[in-house]
Amino acid sequence: MSTKDSIRAFQQTVKPLFDHKNAYSAKKGFTGQTTEGGVPQSEEREKIMAGRKFQKKITDVPMAVLGTAYNIPMNYIPKAFTGRDTMFKYGKDNWVLQSKQDKLNRKTELTEARNYRERRDRIRDDILEMAEAGKLKYEATGDKKYLDMVTQGANDLLANEGLTPENDYIVLTPEVQDMRDGIGLFTNNPNPYPAIEATGYRGG
Repeated sequence: MSTKDSIRAFQQTVKPLFDHKNAYSAKKGFTGQTTEGGVPQSEEREKIMAGRKFQKKITDVPMAVLGTAYNIPMNYIPKAFTGRDTMFKYGKDNWVLQSKQDKLNRKTELTEARNYRERRDRIRDDILEMAEAGKLKYEATGDKKYLDMVTQGANDLLANEGLTPENDYIVLTPEVQDMRDGIGLFTNNPNPYPAIEATGYRGG
């Protein structure tokens, strides 16, 4: 691999992680605080979310009426035969409709989401620290092996953790990250909200 190729590979490996880290910096208005699920928050969004939390207490009541009508054919009737809720149950985050199990499941989901994001960001920061050291070594010696070592080390670390820049280090707004699938299509393998975040990415 030529020096030019080494530089290109280094940049392609590091840039998505660098952009991801800087997207949620204080310069962009973020406070360093996160939601229960680990979504970064700005001062403006914290105010908005506080207002929405109050509004939700009110709107959950009429939504519970509609949700109950929806749940009769989509959840309650099937549950009478299977003994368990279906994946289509509405209202798992509605304080009127949610059961104790729903509350427990939601708490577990948020914990998994936070753990995932904290692990993802920790790996990102480790790679960026390694990249800075490798870059300084290259600038001091002119030896491209330091760039190659960073590229290989970063790729190995990401692979070991099951992470990829295309899936895990997409820059998204907190609004998109904080969206929840109301009918319970939740997964944490590896991204808590892959369909939602992918849609947000494609839509800009």
